Amino acid sequence: MNEINNLIKKNSTIALIGNGGSLLKFESGDLIDSHEVIIRFNNFNVSDSYKKYAGTKTTFWATTFYQDIIPRNDSLQIVCPLPLNVQGYTQIYDTNLNLLIGNLTNTIFIPEEIFKELCNMMPIHKTKKRKDPSTGLCMIYWLIKSGFNIKRKNLFGFDFFSNSNHHYFSKGPPPSINHEGDIEKSIIEKLLK
Repeated sequence: MNEINNLIKKNSTIALIGNGGSLLKFESGDLIDSHEVIIRFNNFNVSDSYKKYAGTKTTFWATTFYQDIIPRNDSLQIVCPLPLNVQGYTQIYDTNLNLLIGNLTNTIFIPEEIFKELCNMMPIHKTKKRKDPSTGLCMIYWLIKSGFNIKRKNLFGFDFFSNSNHHYFSKGPPPSINHEGDIEKSIIEKLLK
């Protein structure tokens, strides 16, 4: 069963807020917050200093429970776009088991068949030697496969790891070692046609 269809009404307006540095180029906070459903990723930041760029409203926290994920105290509904509820995936994707176990009751997971379908569209990562789609790509694919109408205008802060400031809220190099932005951008452009 695909539980995300039970959480989001079919015709809801959905905004997906990536953490790319481009989010700071536009004052889109009010536009973002005008959506009915707002999905933010991993270690997102909605403090006052980012309000005019990123907005503050959050409906879902999309996280993969990776080792560097900071626990949140805001009791958000969690959507995990990795099938970490299926045996074997927590070892493959370097999961913070304590964080995952502590949030099992308020987390829904991407169905394994949808995740595998996405991975089949991707090449083996050049350095990790495995299929390694980003949280954002997994979430977009999951929503589209679940029948939601996602368009390019629904995506904010998706830089495909090309921006020198990978996260709008912190300095640091893009994680090209983890994800291949050009490949993900190509997949997303095909999905959104």
